[in-house]
Amino acid sequence: MLTICNGRFANSVKKGIVFVVIFEDISMEKLLTDIQMSIRDRRFSLGDEKRLQVELAEAFTHSDITFKREIYLDKNNIVDFMIDGLAIEVKIHTKVSAMQIYRQLERYCAFPEVAALMLMTSKAMSLPASISGQIFLSADSSM
Repeated sequence: MLTICNGRFANSVKKGIVFVVIFEDISMEKLLTDIQMSIRDRRFSLGDEKRLQVELAEAFTHSDITFKREIYLDKNNIVDFMIDGLAIEVKIHTKVSAMQIYRQLERYCAFPEVAALMLMTSKAMSLPASISGQIFLSADSSM
């Protein structure tokens, strides 16, 4: 079950995916609920990032959530999913450091087409209370 709370998320991930959502405004709440409902009670491949992306796309399609895949914000910044201004980045079993992920999130936040940003990751990490002046909500999908 996906639960959303204010503040930092746990420094460790036991099982599942941690969702971090960075908001410019709170109008994304309904969209997050729709996403939550689309992935609820589904099993996902957490060992393969590309497979997880396919499974997420299937879940969104099944729930009639309109999305785009692999959106080029510019030639160097490609977000995995875009849903009504919500950029979704997936990082599973990555060798990329937490600081590199943070810098990527920071770059994405600078693009005007990104109204909010969700990070789906299995990587244990902490984030500051805001990135580029945008607050975030964190959610944990404990399974």
